[in-house]
Amino acid sequence: MESNIDKLINGFNEKAVKCFSRGNYVDAIKYFNEVLKIDASNFSALNNLGQTYRANGKIKLAENCFMKAIAVKPSFPEPHMNLGLIYSSLGKYEKAISYYLRALKAKEAYPQAYYNLAIGYAALGKTDNAISSYSKAIMLKPNYLEALNNLGVLYIELGKFDEAFKALTKAEEICPDSYQVLNSLGTLLKTIGKFEEALEVFHRAIKIDPKKSEARWNLGLIELLLGKYKSGWKGYLFRHSIDRSTLNFPEKQFTNNIAGQNIKIYGEQGIGDEIFFMRFLPELVSRGTVFTYRGDERINGMVQRTVTGFQKDSNVQGECLEFSIADLPFLLGCNEPVKPVLIDPLPQKVEKMREFLGSLGPPPYIGFTHRAGLVELGYLYKEVELDQLLKVLIELPGTLICMQRGLENEERQVIQNACCGREIFIQDTDMGIEDSLAMMCVLDDYIAVSNTNLHLRASVNKEARVLVTNPPDYRWGTEDKSPWFPSFSLYRQEFDMTWESGIKKLVKDLSNVYR
Repeated sequence: MESNIDKLINGFNEKAVKCFSRGNYVDAIKYFNEVLKIDASNFSALNNLGQTYRANGKIKLAENCFMKAIAVKPSFPEPHMNLGLIYSSLGKYEKAISYYLRALKAKEAYPQAYYNLAIGYAALGKTDNAISSYSKAIMLKPNYLEALNNLGVLYIELGKFDEAFKALTKAEEICPDSYQVLNSLGTLLKTIGKFEEALEVFHRAIKIDPKKSEARWNLGLIELLLGKYKSGWKGYLFRHSIDRSTLNFPEKQFTNNIAGQNIKIYGEQGIGDEIFFMRFLPELVSRGTVFTYRGDERINGMVQRTVTGFQKDSNVQGECLEFSIADLPFLLGCNEPVKPVLIDPLPQKVEKMREFLGSLGPPPYIGFTHRAGLVELGYLYKEVELDQLLKVLIELPGTLICMQRGLENEERQVIQNACCGREIFIQDTDMGIEDSLAMMCVLDDYIAVSNTNLHLRASVNKEARVLVTNPPDYRWGTEDKSPWFPSFSLYRQEFDMTWESGIKKLVKDLSNVYR
């Protein structure tokens, strides 16, 4: 028979749980504390109070409650896992993993703990451990949608596309209307070159949740890649790189009647992207507008001397429209590729770079960069194996210059081992953007993955050789030539992530020039 004290405790617990489910954390905390006034060793109430504090953003109080729950009953698995979640949210993945393992020691058949353990391992780059933990979570809970999705995404990152397809199609079978699963599946299809199928999947995701931006952005990127510019630039408005709380989402395109309008253009993304989107400024000015530019200060001088219609903020009179430079293709109704804007390098910088190259050795002067980008979710990271590239370059005449920023010690050793008695010069210090523009002007050849220097190279009307990683950025298209950089030669990584055909083509082209 339930005692009066038990009835009181159960009553407070019921009220606390109802308040928690409604998001009323203040009252939930009050009722859980009432339970603890009656029974300070109630480990379940301590754990629930900790979860309520965590949901309310009071992390330190939550941590304290979970610690107390463990002290009362060390074999209680939930507070161990909840501490792991706290430390994971703080980026303390090693500590989080230690608590997930304690939770699993207390309860072996605990799929949620394996799932969170996998997230921790993945964050630390321990991919084998992450795969093993996701697999154990799925073994215990075969319909574990989130684990299947995350496992599929991890396999994509590792280039294990068959395994990714197996995990994601199983997740799709379980829940055909999962937005996240469809977005992941679309990403896989894009990565393996099944672009039309990817479009169909992203359309399905958007239909499920039109308000979410991720699938719209991914759809736009594929449309741009395939030359479907009208819809592609509209999808590009949903990119993750822009803060729409400061720069409004453009609801409609410019009409032709914008003459006399002051427009304030903001830079966005990396400096290379700003240089790419500079090509749309002349069209803006041709419609009778003047603009101010608030982008990366390093390229302000280039904008001023290159594009007419530029004015300083202090000269602006009247109301201004404000947009990101990356919104211009949509606003201007761009339905065709636009050539790069040509930027005159500063003569004194050009002369300085010529003297510098002359001091290194004889022409031709051939620069190269083997990696670029950010190894972060949502960003493109581009890399070709350095030793693979050096085997090609070492056969070339003239002077080789490695222009890789942030060159690591291991990479320096790779270069040294590949030299075979020949000197390869390393220019890995951060040059000013005007110096880089001058360098791109005077180099005889430049071989690189997609990076800022390629945008500069195009701006001085020079050819380049681009190692296009998979999946390709929309600017490189799917054909032999890029519609946005028609003078560049492209060498593509295969959809199986190998470079054999791309490197073979590079060797052939270089042999024709330098034999």
